[in-house]
Amino acid sequence: VTPRFQVVLHISGSNCTLVAPDIPELSKLKGISQSPAQLLAKLSRSGLHLLPMDSDAAKMERTVKMHNIEERACGDVSILSTAFSIESSRFNSLLGRGQICYEIRESDTFTGGCDPSPMATALVEIDSESASARNAPGAKEVPAHCGNIRCSIVKGAEEGPESVPDTKFNTAAKDGTESSLFMSQCVPSLSSSEAMERVWSSSPLISETVKQVLELTRPFTFC
Repeated sequence: VTPRFQVVLHISGSNCTLVAPDIPELSKLKGISQSPAQLLAKLSRSGLHLLPMDSDAAKMERTVKMHNIEERACGDVSILSTAFSIESSRFNSLLGRGQICYEIRESDTFTGGCDPSPMATALVEIDSESASARNAPGAKEVPAHCGNIRCSIVKGAEEGPESVPDTKFNTAAKDGTESSLFMSQCVPSLSSSEAMERVWSSSPLISETVKQVLELTRPFTFC
């Protein structure tokens, strides 16, 4: 979502297709299947720029997230995207360079929208700066060769609605969950076995295409 438009892309295999917005300036791009890089470059040339750079962050009052944190978040979300709904969190822009958070829940697409589960808050962070490292130094450290990155489901805004301005962001682990190297290992306790089966049986090609879109548009720094 940009300040003016909601951009919708349909991903199939290694390509994606522009679905929205439906405006005259983009009419020639709609319905054409092409690679993420090709489509986003053409959108930029048509006036809809979705390829931000680090230098754009200051103008938007955003903190540039560390590259390895962004990369891990993009990879995690791309794997989970076939069975989970993911939304941005307003708290993400308030966190430092070494932390990324977003909202996640099992998708209700396969249940006809019946009884959707509540959103949970996912946190990706540098392990040495995490609450676990501060509260229990040396316990369950992430090995350096694994990137020093910890993923977890946290309480987030459980103490109040995320829409309330003075709601505090709680980095304590959500009850019944455990941190791990990857978010896919954190969400099974919040989802059905069918959802996880969809994740692991989905085409790696689709996940890779989703990852490309995320790495190019960089929502974890700019949204």
